[in-house]
Amino acid sequence: MTDSEFKRLLSTPDKLSGPYLFFGEEELVKSRYAEMLAAAVCGEDTFSRTVLDGDSTSPGELEAAVAAFPMMSERNFVHLRAAPVSSWKDAQLPEYIAVFGRTKDYPQTVLLVTADASADFGNVAKNKPNTLYKKLSAVLETVQFDRKGGAQLRRWVERHFTAAGVPFGYNTADALISRSGSDMFVLSGECEKLIAYSKSHGECEITPETVDFVACPDLSEEAFALSNAILSGDRAAALDALSKAKNRREEPIALLYSVSKVMSDMLSVATYASAGMTKQEISKKLKMHEYKTGLYMRAAGNDTVKLERSINRCLEADLAMKSSTLGYIALERLICG
Repeated sequence: MTDSEFKRLLSTPDKLSGPYLFFGEEELVKSRYAEMLAAAVCGEDTFSRTVLDGDSTSPGELEAAVAAFPMMSERNFVHLRAAPVSSWKDAQLPEYIAVFGRTKDYPQTVLLVTADASADFGNVAKNKPNTLYKKLSAVLETVQFDRKGGAQLRRWVERHFTAAGVPFGYNTADALISRSGSDMFVLSGECEKLIAYSKSHGECEITPETVDFVACPDLSEEAFALSNAILSGDRAAALDALSKAKNRREEPIALLYSVSKVMSDMLSVATYASAGMTKQEISKKLKMHEYKTGLYMRAAGNDTVKLERSINRCLEADLAMKSSTLGYIALERLICG
């Protein structure tokens, strides 16, 4: 089932019976639809809502919550949040599947399981699911939340501005997506900033120029490219990445923060990898997407000494920025040092 199909189902609460599995990259939409499902099942009765942490809830604890009777409404809503389904051990998975299969014995409860960001179900969209997906979809009604893009994401941004009643230019949404990325959590916050700016200036029109002035840039990819170049000793590539950041007028301190964060994450990944942990185990431990974990493992290897040295140099650059007007010069020294 797609998120659009599930949205239509929400309009008929009596047909909501569960259990459901939410999966996919779009975390913001998953969280909002989880709240909409809870409201459709038990209204404003918060006593009949139970939210469980997927990392720390056993199959037995989950079934106990599902078997409970509602307090002040006709039905319960139980949410197993951020379930690390790809990391469930061979002994755990059959136990959880058995619990999911027995939910029909508890018609008073609607169960929702949201898979965490590391969940790997194969390519469901192209009808090439893996074994894990096949096992879970046999006992859970699956709802996929794909990353939005293109015209669909542009309309989503524009609806934020329209709902707030602020004027905006034709290319404003595209400008925001280009500057801040396509993550809906990030875009939602940037939309609120732009709306607040517009209202504080007499509901002025939000234009691409406003976006450049107010919205924060997405530095994750640039920060990784710069960090990777620094670690590998590729000064030409590092200086090229820095030059591009200059041309975009990125704040030096913000860029340094992003580089430091990437290196710190790399160090955590490398430390666990040197201890013999697998990519899946590291991803679960750090609550990091498996793709990013693999990327960092390949870039950093197990050389924690080089990473620690680079992070210390980032600290020195940070102190230099904050105690002088060096700006980009501190970053150039970091690269060439």
